[in-house]
Amino acid sequence: MWVGNAHRSLYAKRSEYSDTGLGNVALPIQEEIVKILDTFTELEGELEAELQLRQKQYKYYLNKLVCSSSICIVFV
Repeated sequence: MWVGNAHRSLYAKRSEYSDTGLGNVALPIQEEIVKILDTFTELEGELEAELQLRQKQYKYYLNKLVCSSSICIVFV
């Protein structure tokens, strides 16, 4: 977690956000929000893995297309 200005709002004082009109959120709602965010985190990990596999697959087929019996250019 960053401590710079990017995540300063995580460490905001109560007086800084108390006048925003946002009250305390009930615990069941907080748990539901956490569950949704966890789901997004899992999906992001799956998408990253899928992207890496697709990039590897792309390089494989690109090398297959470019390589001939006499000349072969390997893309890494």
